[in-house]
Amino acid sequence: MEMKTAKWVLVHVMMGLWVGFGAGCHRVSDVAEDTDIGATDAASDSDSDSDSDSDSDTDSDSDTDSDTDADSDTDSDGDVGRIDEPAVHRPKEKVCFDVHDPPAPPLTAEGDCRSHEDCMEGRNGKCVAVGYGMMYEWYYCTYDECGRDGDCGDNSVCHCGEFEAARCMSTGNCQVDADCGERGYCSPSMGNNCGGVMSVTGYFCHSQQDECADDKDCDAGEYCAFSEYDNFWKCEPVFNGCIIG
Repeated sequence: MEMKTAKWVLVHVMMGLWVGFGAGCHRVSDVAEDTDIGATDAASDSDSDSDSDSDSDTDSDSDTDSDTDADSDTDSDGDVGRIDEPAVHRPKEKVCFDVHDPPAPPLTAEGDCRSHEDCMEGRNGKCVAVGYGMMYEWYYCTYDECGRDGDCGDNSVCHCGEFEAARCMSTGNCQVDADCGERGYCSPSMGNNCGGVMSVTGYFCHSQQDECADDKDCDAGEYCAFSEYDNFWKCEPVFNGCIIG
């Protein structure tokens, strides 16, 4: 009887150990499976984040390139057709009535007149010198030929200044800036320098072909003028000779 009881107890102990061992194995398998699933989920999340970051970087680079291209296009377009503004140009018609106002001749003046009062045969008569700046000066009367462009022929300019009587100019290719296109400039061009005085010969448009816009763009001994031969503004040598008569 005692022997049977001992065997029965031993059988129950062995069965308990087996059941416990099986349960333990099941729990280890569950943990391993959970770990694999966690690792898979983590890897998936990592790939998702990486793709998201990559897409974000790509979008950022695309935006940057787009902005850069836009800025480049804007800068490039901003320079297209640009012409430096000359110091002297004609945005609109100038009224020339009685603008010419030179100083009175000296008491030692010689010539056809000796004072402004001697010049009474036309409008705004003034007694001025030819050969100004040279050793010998001869005085003669000048009068205003016009007051507005309309007093001259078609496409002509009524030119005047403090030291120049109003006169019509048919030489040139413009009357005002608008004749030279958008952002264009119409400027008076001087003829050859004579004894320190240069006379305006006509009004001409500036263009991107120009070598100069003003005298300051030229070297010493040169001035900026429109060349009718080359058809653009360029630096010309100063001519100091002058023939009177």
